[in-house]
Amino acid sequence: MMLPCPFHQLTGLDCPFCGMQRSFVELLNGNLIEAFMLNPIIWCLMPYGGIVVMCSVRQQVRMSKIGVWAMSNNTIGIVFIILLLWGILRNIL
Repeated sequence: MMLPCPFHQLTGLDCPFCGMQRSFVELLNGNLIEAFMLNPIIWCLMPYGGIVVMCSVRQQVRMSKIGVWAMSNNTIGIVFIILLLWGILRNIL
């Protein structure tokens, strides 16, 4: 069962994450095109998420320069700006 988006329920607009659950399920089922059509931003977030997870695990063993980069305020700010712009663009187009 998919959880409803509270932002969409309140405003009628799509948030940057609307369709992300369905997109992820389609991705796990191997339907790459359907996953992309539901929410294309998942293709931008997956590499970053993978880097963050790998570096978090790696930092448990030893400090990693990539981990410091992936968790830096600048990088998190860039991801936030990308999500904000995607949220605006998907409702305009």
